[in-house]
Amino acid sequence: MGELTALAEEKRVDILCIQIHHIYHENVHIEMKDMGKGWVLAMSSGTKNTVNSTVGGVDILMSPFAYKSLEYLKKASPRILLVKFSGNPPPTVITCYSPTNCSPDNEAVNFYSLLSDVIKKIPQHNIKIICGNMNAQVSSIDSKGFTFGNRTNRNGQYLLNMT
Repeated sequence: MGELTALAEEKRVDILCIQIHHIYHENVHIEMKDMGKGWVLAMSSGTKNTVNSTVGGVDILMSPFAYKSLEYLKKASPRILLVKFSGNPPPTVITCYSPTNCSPDNEAVNFYSLLSDVIKKIPQHNIKIICGNMNAQVSSIDSKGFTFGNRTNRNGQYLLNMT
């Protein structure tokens, strides 16, 4: 059992979303990894960029309890992984990793557009849990709430436009 799994078990965390692991595997589908003691890691590979570095990749670590209630996993993209569990109402978890603010604008537009579409397709009665690194900064003026930033960056604007 790895350090992350042991810590999740110690803290009684059943679902842990992981972003930007920089791991690449040839499998275009979701790779499942036995982490020991019934814990399972579902991995979506990162992608190779123009200089052959691995970028992104998202995972979800599930306790034995969470894994037993797993209904399905869906890889919407290398940056978005959708996980539905059984329950009443059923919880749906999205783990995602947005392109950074210095990435080409079309990458961010495509990411936030796809994320919005994925969220909209989840039935209204489901519990929606979105975990991710949005690489977004939103000012308190734009959010009309409590934030840490004093300005809204590009990804922050895309995030606000989703709501």
